[in-house]
Amino acid sequence: MQDYRLRIGMRFVRQGREYVIDRGLGNGEISIRDTINDMAVAQSINGLIEELFAGKLELIGEEDYRSNLKNKLSKSRITDISQLKDDDPLKLEIVRRFHYVKELINSQPCARTKKNLTPIIQRVSERIGDSRLPSWVTVNRWFRAFDSAGRDVRSLAPSHKARGNRKQKISGKIPSALIEEDYEKARIVWAIVDRVIRTKYLTRERPTVQSVHEAVIDRVSEENRYRESHDQLPTPHISSLYKIITKLDMYEVDSKRYGKNYAD
Repeated sequence: MQDYRLRIGMRFVRQGREYVIDRGLGNGEISIRDTINDMAVAQSINGLIEELFAGKLELIGEEDYRSNLKNKLSKSRITDISQLKDDDPLKLEIVRRFHYVKELINSQPCARTKKNLTPIIQRVSERIGDSRLPSWVTVNRWFRAFDSAGRDVRSLAPSHKARGNRKQKISGKIPSALIEEDYEKARIVWAIVDRVIRTKYLTRERPTVQSVHEAVIDRVSEENRYRESHDQLPTPHISSLYKIITKLDMYEVDSKRYGKNYAD
């Protein structure tokens, strides 16, 4: 399952409306923001947890699944699978991936480790007669994509670039698509950096920038575990982290790290 601990950036749905956790307010409260009207209100952490266990709200992760699905569909260029013929290679691949993901879902709760996923993959491959046995890392990545996209089967479609011409391209000007991909990677890394700064650096423990940088490296490495070799996220240099921190509002920094009285 996804990591659904309450933290900054976590999204949830309550009574049909979607909210995101903005920041901690102290005294056991957090600020939550309505993603539709952008209005923020204070919310008791204990109250939020009680609603969660009462089934009154649903955590949907740190990334909006609608955005994840839209991003995935833009890469696969698939909008309606029913329009594909049954013998279409793309449809066959989607169905193949779904067999593995569905088996993994049926096996929950289950830690998605090599030890646990290997027999599941073997069982599915034998049942469907799949000679191209996927690795446990690949199946885990399929599951993550499927789950983060609201469990829409279209999220299992291979990226368009993976089905294109595999011949070596003529060298020259960098394609705009590559620039867009790099921008998307930078956006993801920035989100990781921002989250680590707010949940680790802006705390009363007052960790060093070095330790915060190490935490960023760990988070990026964890994210890269489930990405293809050609789609790895870059690791920001510690100097970049220093620049970001020096641009933070000093009152907020001192309030979080030393307390409001010190900041005042």
